[in-house]
Amino acid sequence: MRCDLFGLMHQVGAQIFPAHAFRHGQQFDIQPVVYRMDARKGCGSRLTAGKLPARMHRIHGSGWIMPRCLPLPRDFRRPAVTSEHTEQDIIRIQIPYGVTEAVEKLEQILHAHDITIFARIDFSGDAGRAGLTMRPEQMLIFGNPKAGTPLMQAEPAAGLDLPLKALLWEDVQGVTWLACNSPDYTVRRHGLPAALAANLAGAVNLLRQLAG
Repeated sequence: MRCDLFGLMHQVGAQIFPAHAFRHGQQFDIQPVVYRMDARKGCGSRLTAGKLPARMHRIHGSGWIMPRCLPLPRDFRRPAVTSEHTEQDIIRIQIPYGVTEAVEKLEQILHAHDITIFARIDFSGDAGRAGLTMRPEQMLIFGNPKAGTPLMQAEPAAGLDLPLKALLWEDVQGVTWLACNSPDYTVRRHGLPAALAANLAGAVNLLRQLAG
């Protein structure tokens, strides 16, 4: 039987804390008695005060339910969140620069390694020229024929994912992110030999340099 999330909130006076509140190292004055929720499975287990899980389940991708709070020392901080993660075959890397500066630095890194930049697309700039607004977002399309050609020799349709793309954008908290396809995803998608992922991995490692 599924849990009535909002009914539970009404009964215990719960609060929904946005996900980003747990991502930037803020201090908290509360020590929650947490009810871990899973939207797919219904109610989860009750977690006692002082035993916060390292990774709490999200509620509909928006936050966590945290009823009945008790005092907590001000020096409490949530565990650090990694600056890189892979989700749905997309590698996401947090970047310590604004989008424009990050793209310029990435161009320098790629040029220094003889990587060809085929295009730079300014999505937010194009939106502004069309009378629309969006947070900064740009893309670099780049590659090395020596690395990419063997993939297309094995499967011409691999050209749908080549040259490589690096997407950079600013999120609602003002944090810059870089995203690219996982090499394993590209190889798997086109049924290529697993060893060909190495042809793309070098370029992804260059993108990681931007994170410092």
